[in-house]
Amino acid sequence: MANVDEPAGKSREWNFHPNLPISMSPVFDFPPKYKASTDWLLGTWLKLTPPISHLLFAVVCYNLFLPSTVEMQQVAWPWLLQVSLINFGSVVLLAGVLHAYLYIFSFQKNASEIRLSANGKKHALYFR
Repeated sequence: MANVDEPAGKSREWNFHPNLPISMSPVFDFPPKYKASTDWLLGTWLKLTPPISHLLFAVVCYNLFLPSTVEMQQVAWPWLLQVSLINFGSVVLLAGVLHAYLYIFSFQKNASEIRLSANGKKHALYFR
């Protein structure tokens, strides 16, 4: 338990206190530290996070599925429908994968039993 005499913001139990001084990335250090810079870039920028996966998905769609920029210089229905179908398919694919991951394969806690409450009374609504 925190000491009651401690002023606000000084408790180490519930406040986050970073190590001081706060370090910056070694990419901008002078003289350059190539090993530390490479390790930092590989450890922070090459993780498969949602923005990175979205970027990879966008690059793949751009290179494989979208019409050429020469074709898209003139407004025409065929390429407009193609881009719209790619967008729609992307949303359906993402929603389908998330649905399968969270509900069908039950990786979410208590996914098979979802209860909604209204006015303090429990209504049982089950998804299976």
